[in-house]
Amino acid sequence: MLFLLERGKHKMIKPLSKNKYKIIAEIGYDIDGKRKRKTEVFNGTKREAEKREFEIKQEYANKTILFNKKELTFEDYSRLFMKKYCEQNLSPKTIAGYETMLKKINDIIGKWLLTSIDTFTLNELYIKLRDGERVSKVSNNTLLHYYNFINLMFNQAIDWEILDSNPNCKVKRPKKEKKLVQCYDVEQIHTLLNGLDNECLKYQALIRLALDSGARRSEILALTWQDINFSNNVLTINKSLDVIKGKVVEKQLKNNSSYRNLVLTTKTTNVLRAYLEEQQMNNNFKMTNKIFMGKDNKPMYPTTCGKIFQKVASKYGLEKLNFHSLRHASASCQIALGIHPKEIQDRLGHSSMNITMSIYSHIFQANKVELANKLETIF
Repeated sequence: MLFLLERGKHKMIKPLSKNKYKIIAEIGYDIDGKRKRKTEVFNGTKREAEKREFEIKQEYANKTILFNKKELTFEDYSRLFMKKYCEQNLSPKTIAGYETMLKKINDIIGKWLLTSIDTFTLNELYIKLRDGERVSKVSNNTLLHYYNFINLMFNQAIDWEILDSNPNCKVKRPKKEKKLVQCYDVEQIHTLLNGLDNECLKYQALIRLALDSGARRSEILALTWQDINFSNNVLTINKSLDVIKGKVVEKQLKNNSSYRNLVLTTKTTNVLRAYLEEQQMNNNFKMTNKIFMGKDNKPMYPTTCGKIFQKVASKYGLEKLNFHSLRHASASCQIALGIHPKEIQDRLGHSSMNITMSIYSHIFQANKVELANKLETIF
């Protein structure tokens, strides 16, 4: 069975000698997107060569370039999948992640014919990925990403009629390991905030904003001064910033629930206002600037957030956690205050309350125990 690719259109005639011509016809593209050509040496007059050129043109006018699916390797198919599906449907960040996964997958089964890959083959692939055989090992949660990615690839092959079935469906799906979130407790947060008062306004603004809003790092770094309404303490989150293949890229938020307006505390707003006044002394300042900028007047690089946070935490005797832990700490504070899960979901920008309850289930449970202990003192 054959799979279709688009055809090309351009033709060319080159004289070789008297009554001898080379006809070059671009007739389409191969699986890697490279041009394919039909070349023919023709003996005859120029007029006859032009006639032959016309015949070639007619011959391929209503045709497409074909390749036999039985000769297609997994690596061949992966290039086709990335070009024809991913580039048209997915975000640059997702594509970059898939490219990274494909390097390991192709090291193991890239040379296998696509039609020969069965459930046993894929099961062996996951074992090698998990155990680090031939490639660096991956965690169980990361293995689940590989499983979902391969599932998508084979399902698309069915849609394109390259395969009749998906061998990945019969492989046992890796179980996601639930990891308890790590974050500071209320006492540690007090220690952090007290220490922050001694730090520069940039550090104060970054860490206080993360704790107060519970926003994601990518959302915080995308913020401009125009996203803060100082008259009513409202912060608008409407974009994100990420690093894709070494380049800082601004992009839309993933879900509608991620677009939100948050009311900040007065203390956080005052710190941000002071930081804004400090920044306005810069001759290159614009309200459209990102709130957090790097040394070269470009948006702050994501890893810088973690370095700043850990530098401050270490200074005041706190455990070095990643920057994302500030989001968890924000959620933990809200739960401790008895805020309804729905309101916490809205503030964090989760797509559903189930996600909020799942991530912070142990904190919710601890809060219930604390409530029961308080009731015990009353009863």
